Amino acid sequence: SGRGSDAELGGLSDVDLDAIFDQLGKPEKVKGGPRAPRGAPKGGEPRAPRTPTAKGPAVIPKELEGLGLEALLDELDVALNGKAPEVTKEVTEENSEARLDKQANEAMGRIAQNTKNTSDDPNSGLYSRKGDQEYANVQPIIQKVWNAVGERVSNLTQRINQVYELLVKRFGESIKAHLRTFVDSLRTVVQRRPKNQTPVQAEPIDTDSRVVYLGKSRFSSDGIYLPRAQSQHAYTALENLEAQVGNIDEFVANELGYPSVEKMAKGLAGYQVDGLALAIQANKMGKGFIIGDDTGVGKGRAAAAMIVWAKKNGKIPIFVTVSKSMYTAMYEDLINIGHEDIQIGMTNNKAIIQRNIGNGRIKTVFENIGKAGPDLMAYITKNGALPKGMDVLFTAYSQLNGGVGSPARQNAIASLVAAGKAVLVMDEAHNAAGVTVNPESRGQNAFFMSLLTGLNLLGKDKDAPEDWKPPPAVYLSATFAKRPDNM
Repeated sequence: SGRGSDAELGGLSDVDLDAIFDQLGKPEKVKGGPRAPRGAPKGGEPRAPRTPTAKGPAVIPKELEGLGLEALLDELDVALNGKAPEVTKEVTEENSEARLDKQANEAMGRIAQNTKNTSDDPNSGLYSRKGDQEYANVQPIIQKVWNAVGERVSNLTQRINQVYELLVKRFGESIKAHLRTFVDSLRTVVQRRPKNQTPVQAEPIDTDSRVVYLGKSRFSSDGIYLPRAQSQHAYTALENLEAQVGNIDEFVANELGYPSVEKMAKGLAGYQVDGLALAIQANKMGKGFIIGDDTGVGKGRAAAAMIVWAKKNGKIPIFVTVSKSMYTAMYEDLINIGHEDIQIGMTNNKAIIQRNIGNGRIKTVFENIGKAGPDLMAYITKNGALPKGMDVLFTAYSQLNGGVGSPARQNAIASLVAAGKAVLVMDEAHNAAGVTVNPESRGQNAFFMSLLTGLNLLGKDKDAPEDWKPPPAVYLSATFAKRPDNM
């Protein structure tokens, strides 16, 4: 087995730990004298009924005094009643021992609890891992108790016994399962990873250029990697955000309107939750945010979540993608994050959005027939809003490139942006850096620049109102910076 920072766990097997935990709470055997038959009552009296372990105020052994254990047990009491521990406001220094230890402890907590895929939906189950909410609340505090006891007790068996005695006397026998999960997680990490590697997965394969992703969400990140040069900066951004908003999972679930973080995790992986937390906070401040995940990682679900966020916050999301063939894919992403209720309008004539309803059957959910596209553009331009019952506008870059029909679509979108109601969700955002098809009209690059700067927003030499602010925007592209003109 390998060795980690807690070297006292290095040689333990499952059998060793089973033996230790089997003896927890049992009285020591007294040597000498005859042994009474198992189950026999003493002195002919009936056996008293078994009672659960009594709970009461913790008595700190003299050898453990002065370690702050009383306060930790009070904190654990609160966590067991459903309140997660307070988020630390301290931001650790990049590449410091404190930072690396913090990342490792958070990852060990994920390993301990993210063990079971609980989604019944094959389309969303890839992103779902069951996490015991109670253990998620108490694990950081058990870690502190474990560390504190370790300052005075070096022998592993004695350390487990001391921690057990402290916890059970205060909280009863039920806490034993949490302690076992915690100790198992330490042993698992030590056995599975070399000392210089991260503990996210069984066989981490950090390289000189990339590292296994370590974020803040407690849900699985499915073996995602980050460029080594970016990893510490990304974690710093998440730490800063956590200090502002608290628990990242709870922040995103609340912003998106999910009833629980578990419900959210049926459609979103941990790294997507982390990215969305940063994107949402940026948009709340009126800023843009780039999601540059690689192809196939799941930018679509992130885009779907930002559509949901915009709707929930009384905004009009404008989803821009490569072609109308991608509309159905985005609707599937909305379904997979639990929002098939979103009502979609489209700029294209003869555009359709379909849904697979099983057994090889396809159902058309949204469709533009006849003049539906132009009529919708006229309505939006006149009213600066979508028709009642419509939540989001879908369009494509080719619809806004300055060609036939493009001016009407540009005017409609510009009216939403000028009214301060729009949130731009731009899939494959590098495509906005196009060239003008018709020299007499704005090409897509000039058009999107006008949306973001307000210059010529309402037409040639017609800038945005003085009190206008640029729309919040999310740019999704794995190649957003491949050429200067993309920027």
